[in-house]
Amino acid sequence: DLTAESAAKNHDEMQIERIRGALAHYKDLSPASSALEQAQADLEFHEAICAAAGSQMLMTITRQVLAVTITHRSRYAYTPEQLHLAQTQHESIFNAIESGDYALAQWLMLNHVGKSSELAMQHIAQ
Repeated sequence: DLTAESAAKNHDEMQIERIRGALAHYKDLSPASSALEQAQADLEFHEAICAAAGSQMLMTITRQVLAVTITHRSRYAYTPEQLHLAQTQHESIFNAIESGDYALAQWLMLNHVGKSSELAMQHIAQ
């Protein structure tokens, strides 16, 4: 994922704090949080990373993708296990970005998006 890679390469301290705050918000979600609360916190995290990437083109593309995925995602809540996994993935992505490990950030984000896509496809199929 070019967004996570670019964020790891291009972030400044203010952007790191924005991502950190979004991560904290996502990690504070309880297992009983609603689908909409989960989707909004997820969007906040991904948009903060996108802003740190520093590319208007990446921001435009990512927002178009997020508009579709978040709309769908707001229709079903993660199970407690799925939420914990996503929270752990977000924390790992943040740590890679903060440390400037762009290859790891890219790999982690691709893995995270892949897992999220699999869950979405399961819900669509139902």
